Amino acid sequence: MDWPTAIMCGALGGCVIEAIAFYGNVAAWQAERRELLARPQEDSPLPTLRARIDIPADSLVFLTRLALGAIAGALFHSQIIGMTAAVAVGASAPGLLRQLGTTRPVQEAVQEPQPGEPAVRQGPAPEATSAPTVSATLGPPAVLPATLGPPTVLPATPGEVPAE
Repeated sequence: MDWPTAIMCGALGGCVIEAIAFYGNVAAWQAERRELLARPQEDSPLPTLRARIDIPADSLVFLTRLALGAIAGALFHSQIIGMTAAVAVGASAPGLLRQLGTTRPVQEAVQEPQPGEPAVRQGPAPEATSAPTVSATLGPPAVLPATLGPPTVLPATPGEVPAE
C-alpha cells in the first residue's frame, strides 16, 4: 500500500477508536440521566454532558490517537494489503507501537551506552532480521474447534428447566 493511503487509513483507525470511546461516554451520560428521570421523587439535578466529557483532555487524546494511527500506518505500509487492514493497524496503533518498541533491536538502538561502555557495540554483528509483520506482531490467529456440538437451548423464563 502506498504511504499516503496507509497514513490516512491508519489515522482513520485512530479516529474510529476515539469515536467509540466518545460514544461510550455519551451512552453513560444518557443512562445516568434516564436513571434520575425514572425516580421523580428525588430532586437531584440532572448530570451535564461536561461531567462525562473533558473537552481539552479528550481533544488531546483524539489528536494523539490520530497521530499514532498515522505513524502506525506509515511504519507498516509495506505489509498492509487492504484498506480494512490499514484501518485496523491505525485502530490498534498504541498496542502495536508499544510492542514494536519492546523488540530487542529497537531497545538497543534507543539505549544510551552506560558509563565505561563503548558507544559502538563490539563483537560479531547481530543476525539480520526482517521488520515484523502485522501477523507476527499480533500473533497467530485463533483456532476454532472442529466440532462445536449441538446448540444449547436456553429457558424462556428464569427458573424454567429446558426439556431434553
